[in-house]
Amino acid sequence: RHAVTLGCNKILVLPPFYFKSPSVDGLSNYFRLVFDQVNSTQLEVLLYHFPKLSTIEVSHELIDRLIETHGELLLGLKDSSGCWESVAGFIKRYPQMAIFPGTDALLLQGLQAGGAGTISATANINPLGISRVYKLWCDGENALEAQKTASAVRSTVASYPLVAALKTVHARLGKDSLWSHLRPPLLELNNAEQHTLIESLKVVGFSFPDFTS
Repeated sequence: RHAVTLGCNKILVLPPFYFKSPSVDGLSNYFRLVFDQVNSTQLEVLLYHFPKLSTIEVSHELIDRLIETHGELLLGLKDSSGCWESVAGFIKRYPQMAIFPGTDALLLQGLQAGGAGTISATANINPLGISRVYKLWCDGENALEAQKTASAVRSTVASYPLVAALKTVHARLGKDSLWSHLRPPLLELNNAEQHTLIESLKVVGFSFPDFTS
């Protein structure tokens, strides 16, 4: 409610994940409670399907139930399963919703199937590369090579613990080692890993502009 009051009305919402294996009834009651207590026609919800981290699936059955009661609030869904079949299934079943794969490696494939774009952690370090794929697609141009480069950047950082890798790149971009610090239980990359990551990104075409001048 606070976010919507401030004009941040597009809200990405995870399912509750402390209690494991909740029923569809329980999950639908949870989301309906959130929607009803926010009680705003300005609210637009993106459901967050991230079973690897939350351990809870946002299933088709759950979405169908929410559409029945609060369909006007459902803007779309972010699918961070990393599975193309899952993303494609959401796109096919819910053409009225904006479906975003949670990895930019599936951006072009998603767009070609009717997806809306991507919501990706890699956008924190590679917004230009990712947006180039989207722009080329929207302009009707060949985006394949741009997608290959974006995917290579993604796979390079994803070969390390993702948050630690992204923080390492931020530290390098900003020339500020504080960016590489992480809150426990996450651990920083060691010096050798940081060096290898930076050099590997250069090999796949990622540039390190100077943002400090």
